[in-house]
Amino acid sequence: MKFYVNILFLFIIIVFISCKTAPDIVEADPPPLDNTTAQELSETQQLLVDKAHQIIGVEELFVNGKKFNIDCSGTVMAIYWYAGIDLAQAFPGYTGGGTERIYKFLRDKELLYRTELPKPGDIIFWDNTFDKNGNGKLDDYLTHMGMVVSIDDKGNIEYIHENYRKGIILAKMNLYKPDEYYEIIDGEKIILNDPMRMRGSPESKDWLSSQLYTDFGMGYLLK
Repeated sequence: MKFYVNILFLFIIIVFISCKTAPDIVEADPPPLDNTTAQELSETQQLLVDKAHQIIGVEELFVNGKKFNIDCSGTVMAIYWYAGIDLAQAFPGYTGGGTERIYKFLRDKELLYRTELPKPGDIIFWDNTFDKNGNGKLDDYLTHMGMVVSIDDKGNIEYIHENYRKGIILAKMNLYKPDEYYEIIDGEKIILNDPMRMRGSPESKDWLSSQLYTDFGMGYLLK
């Protein structure tokens, strides 16, 4: 009996020591919000934002003597061209459409990242905005792109892109609330995430800008 008592006592001592020496688990506070509207933008980022506002609704896209297509990649390339950055500089080394080539270029430059709080000037990439290959499946990658124009500390992102029906417009996205189309504040309907999946595409539960977003690209660091 004494033997078993000693064994039990030894076991209690070991457990006590183990618990005391184990690191405490502490729930850390979340990092402070990165309010990019309050941050000072670089000169390049400011040029990008300025140009984005200038080309909303245009029917022809001429920037610094060069004509760009009014499509998603042409819109972003035109804005960046104004800031002195040629996003098409590496096109010969890649395959695919403009969106795919720009994405691959930024990937190889290690300028892609994911976040809920991007910065003005960031290029946004989306998947599955339409059924590009026509097979009725959600396997259409890098089908659309745009650029962040502003963001507040609540995650409300304003971006510019070429809408296939409306032309070059500003739209909304909030990655804190990716599944909410809008919210009601003081009786007013506030859009959180604009529709992104093209009409006529096969039905999908994912159709908002936040749901189809894939990566951001810091193209302004190319300069």
